[in-house]
Formats: sequence, structure tokens, C-alpha cells
Amino acid sequence: MQEVQAVINNISFPKSLEELLQVQKVHGHFNVEDLLDDSEDNDVANDYTEWTMPKWCKSGDIVFFMHAKTANATISRLKRELRESKDKYSESDYEILSSALQRGTELHQQYGGKIFTIGKVCGNAFCDNGDDFDFEPHWKSSVYAPIDGLCCLQQPVDISEFSSFIQIARQSAITPVFGKEFEALKALIMSKNAVPPYLEESVSMPIPLSKITGDNWIQVASQYRHAFFLEIQFRSYYVDYLLESLGDRKGFFKECACIKGGQKASFVDNVMVIGGKYLPVEVKLNIDTEKDLVGQLRKYCALDKLTLDTKKQRFAAPEKVYGDGLLVIDTNGAYWYDHSEQSVSPICNLDDVSTQQDILNLREEILTLMA
Repeated sequence: MQEVQAVINNISFPKSLEELLQVQKVHGHFNVEDLLDDSEDNDVANDYTEWTMPKWCKSGDIVFFMHAKTANATISRLKRELRESKDKYSESDYEILSSALQRGTELHQQYGGKIFTIGKVCGNAFCDNGDDFDFEPHWKSSVYAPIDGLCCLQQPVDISEFSSFIQIARQSAITPVFGKEFEALKALIMSKNAVPPYLEESVSMPIPLSKITGDNWIQVASQYRHAFFLEIQFRSYYVDYLLESLGDRKGFFKECACIKGGQKASFVDNVMVIGGKYLPVEVKLNIDTEKDLVGQLRKYCALDKLTLDTKKQRFAAPEKVYGDGLLVIDTNGAYWYDHSEQSVSPICNLDDVSTQQDILNLREEILTLMA
């Protein structure tokens, strides 16, 4: 069985007539239709689509696509607005909007409030600001992941059948589904549908946080490193232990104020002492999903002042602060930010860090970069 994480991706509807018209003129169809069409064409080798996903998703994770139940209210509102503002549109634009709203109504009658397609993540998440889009998307997320193995369910599963054990997120299109909730949803879908092996042979990835200690963290936390969907989890159960092993001493500092050029303080995640210097460390879930990573990291180099403990007003001696770069860690690897080059380069893949000797080797590589 394959250990996976899973999400429900709740697909809404354009929020305004202007957006709807733009989408139809440029794109010609709705997101729900895209998924249905891609599901039919999924026998094409190496075929995949890209969809908004959480930044913590990884290859092999499962996504359940659902058409938002509340989309019907949006469609009804837009129909009323179109009737009241018919004179604002040309005859052709009015026909496009009327046809699109009718099609939207029919799609919602069939799929609204239902999980209708499933898919599998087939690569790493990445950030796309939408510069290549020919229209303004109504979704807010800029994090995407490639999805393949799309399968349209012969019997879509209505929200009323799983609302007793899964609460759909109201402020986000993404609802994580873990543990017994995943197993229950999987069983429900399989009771009505034939499904691909990637779902049938999957189990929800457990994260035994209570079992992670300073003695076993390399083995336990490394195994579940990609399962951390909150940055605080990744910091607490992996990075904190890693920094204790990398530094000159076990202790390190958190949320340290970085002040430069008279600007407002920026807070770097950690500062550790290594090679006798205070080295800033920034932690991310996935650096590829950051909109302006270099812009963030610039704030933590060439400092006028580094505050190690704001409450106690403890400052690092300026001559002992390393200002030419910093260490960046995400769930995939360790990276080096070179301030003079304004660039981020990989140091190592964390999959290769599984022993204390591997950590010592990483420490030596960091010291070499600092030198």
C-alpha cells in the first residue's frame, strides 16, 4: 500500500459577468468541463494537467475534485444581474453570457456539491503568478501542481454523504483529508465506483509526532518529512533537531529581528552559531512556491543589527554576524543564499541526510560556503 496525503479541491464559478465573459471568450469552457474532458483523454501517454494545490503536496498525493455547492447561488445572482443590465452588452456578448450561465446551471445540477473526479499529483508544487493567463482567474492561490491519472466517477459522491465526517473549508478551496476521514471517504467512493489503483492501493500517511525525539528524529521525521503541511510542524519536528546537530552548540535562536538601512525589522526564522558566527536560517515548506524568495532573503543579510531575543533585548555582536549569505531549508533540501550573487543554490537533498555522519558532512559544506 502507498502512503499518501489527500485534499478535496472545491471548484467554484466566476464571480462577475465581466470575468465570466472574459473566461468564455478566451477559454471557452469552465474548470469543471476541463476536468471532465481531461478525464476522457487521460489514456494519452504522459498527459497531465496543472491545478491549484497546497504547497505541501508531493508526488503520489491524491486530489478529490468537487464542484462547489455554493456555486449555484453565484450563478443565480449573475443571471439576475444579466437580466437587469442587458443593455450594457452587445447582442453577441449577451448571447455568450446567457449560454454560459445556462451551461453552468446544467453542470451544477449534475455535479454541484459532489466529488466527481479524482487525480494524482505527479510532480512538485510550484508558484505561478498567472502572468501567462489570458484572463484574470477568480481563484486566489498561485500554487500549482501537475495532476495525472484523472478519473471521472461514474457515480459522483454528494457532500451530504460525507459531511458527517469531513468539514469542507469555507475560506479556502482546499480541504485536507487525513487519517480515518480519508479512509472513510475512500471507502464511500469505492462502494459506488471503479477507481484507479493509485486510490485503491493507498492509505493515509500517519505522522507519529508524539514518537519523535532527539534520539530518533532522523529516522522518524525524515520518513514523514513531506507529510508536514504546516511550517510550524516542519520546524518543530525536523528543523529544530537538525539545527541542534549542525551548530557549534545545541541551542539556537528563533524569530530573530533583522534591522538594516533604517527599515522596519524583518524576522528570520532561526539563527544558529556555526564556525563561531551567527548564521541566519530561513525555513520554508517548498521554496519553489515562494513568490519572491530572494527578495525575502535579502532582508536577512548585511545587517546593521541582529536581535537574538527581542524580549530580553539580546543582540549579536556585529563582528560575529555572518552577513554574506544564509542557510535555507525546506522539506526537500538545504540551500545556500549567496547575497553578493543574489542567488539560491542547492547544498543537498534531505533524502540523503539519514545519519549523524550525513549531518556532519552537511555542516562541513556550510562552513566551506561561509569561508
